[in-house]
Amino acid sequence: MEGFVLHKRRFKETSLIVEFLTLERGRIVSIVKGALRAKSKFGNSLQHSMRLELDVIGKSNLPTLTRVEVIEHFPNLRGLKAFTLLYVNELIIKFFGENDPIKDVYHNYTELQRTLGSTGDYQSALRYFELTIFEAMGVQPELNITADTMTSVSDSETYFFKPSIGILENNFEGDSLKVHGETLCLLSKKAKLNGRAGKEAKLLAQAIVRHHLDGQELMVRRLIGK
Repeated sequence: MEGFVLHKRRFKETSLIVEFLTLERGRIVSIVKGALRAKSKFGNSLQHSMRLELDVIGKSNLPTLTRVEVIEHFPNLRGLKAFTLLYVNELIIKFFGENDPIKDVYHNYTELQRTLGSTGDYQSALRYFELTIFEAMGVQPELNITADTMTSVSDSETYFFKPSIGILENNFEGDSLKVHGETLCLLSKKAKLNGRAGKEAKLLAQAIVRHHLDGQELMVRRLIGK
């Protein structure tokens, strides 16, 4: 199977527990025995910036990684781009169970890695990756139709968003996120998001993430805070 490293942690003295996002099985957790030894056969290949070919054995909840080979190497990320990758990795770990194939998420994750490794703007790509996650979870809001009046969204109007309901024409409870129809239309078309549209799309995604974290805090937010 092929996959990416999402997270790794030390296990005993010389081994690692590694979480992968794989094409074939979605998120899996594996033990990598002897990974921290100086002459480990895995070398330096268990990095976030690599697309890997993996062999695992064992049918338990913690199979053993037996072989890894680098298929594609992406640039090492720094600064906000590095935190962005940690952020999406944590979303995948929080929102998806093990052995649940999520091929659209995998393919879009690969493209996001390429975008983050380039010199261009990556914010639009990040927003659409978040939407891919929400769609795979079954919680992506309908962006073209209002949930309260069932009317088509117009790019010249202003709307409200509540994660538990969707896009609203009327702000009944007074605590919904204000969002312009132009932003929603751009999101529906998967067009580039600049200026106001980019800011509103980010706030919309953050609102959905907070709602489905149900009070939990992302570890990457703490790291950024430090």
